[in-house]
Amino acid sequence: MLFLLTPRISKILNLSQKVFHSPTVRAELARLARDENLKSEVLVRPVKTRWNTVCMVLERAIQLRDALTPLCVMAQFNTSASRGLRLKRFVLSDDDWTFVEQLHSLLEVRGALHLNYCRALHYLFTAILGSISKTCTALKAPYSPY
Repeated sequence: MLFLLTPRISKILNLSQKVFHSPTVRAELARLARDENLKSEVLVRPVKTRWNTVCMVLERAIQLRDALTPLCVMAQFNTSASRGLRLKRFVLSDDDWTFVEQLHSLLEVRGALHLNYCRALHYLFTAILGSISKTCTALKAPYSPY
């Protein structure tokens, strides 16, 4: 499971959860993204039962990279209170970002292959059902030797 793959990925996935559940952090990320002229303003939230959401989270994090580090080091999101957000722990190094970009590339290829495989199965299944339907229709027709 990718959640256990590496602390680098866990940082991004956990940060996306924190951002999703905090309207204040979400609004600040949107502001930072606008200031950086980034086309995306929000992180995608991962869904454990859908493997492709991890790829989507990584893609969005890569797009928002220039806004995420300033967000994570903001004093207001790094209070020492026990229930504070403490976003500073989610800051990634340049090496971490390189790893994330490489992993995203691999997941993107896997996703495309999986999608093509599913489409091929769908077309095959549709063709088989069509043949079965025609066979059943032919079998229901009354028999006539003439």
